[in-house]
Amino acid sequence: MVTPPPFSQSDQDRLLRVLGEARRELTSTAIGVPRRSLLKTGVETVVDNIDELAFLLTGHRKFYHLKEHSTSWTSPSSPPPTLGDEEPSG
Repeated sequence: MVTPPPFSQSDQDRLLRVLGEARRELTSTAIGVPRRSLLKTGVETVVDNIDELAFLLTGHRKFYHLKEHSTSWTSPSSPPPTLGDEEPSG
């Protein structure tokens, strides 16, 4: 069993958010790095440590791993929502 962290819930939420942002940036930046480079190894080590810290904070081993995508609309016959209300130019 994992001992609960000594952080308040708001501190824990903030820490998990910041760690998640760092993890996303590291993994996206490392995509073009050669596989057997020191930089790639360093990134993988930091990401592994972020995952371990998230496990200690949450008890979930795969806290940051991709989850199934959900949609914000309910009917497949209707189009997905748009990001803006821009009118097509033309």
